[in-house]
Amino acid sequence: CGIGLAVAERCAALKMRVCIADLPRQESHMAEVLPQLTSIGARDVLFVSCDVSRPEDVQALHDTVYSRWDDCGFLMNNAGVGLGGQGFDGSFSQPLKEWELTMGVCLYGVIHGLQTFVPSILKQ
Repeated sequence: CGIGLAVAERCAALKMRVCIADLPRQESHMAEVLPQLTSIGARDVLFVSCDVSRPEDVQALHDTVYSRWDDCGFLMNNAGVGLGGQGFDGSFSQPLKEWELTMGVCLYGVIHGLQTFVPSILKQ
């Protein structure tokens, strides 16, 4: 949540439609968050389970948003994870599997979001 939730709250206050995409494990938390966004002023709210490291999940997110609203006026493409040890020295001991997850979410997740959403946004 963090930055993404803060931006969602601001968008709700601006009377925007808000879709939050996060891992399936966040679904129960979103059951509390979505009504709060509506009470702040969101025109409509939606939660979509999505692992941004998987391009097919991002495509499903895109398809869900466009199916429901036929538009995406603002994309907050900010998924992130932090794994491994603290500080510079911690990165040396981080297992390769954790590096792959970090890169999958923090780098490829952004690329997947851009490649999937930007062509549709430009056509609007």
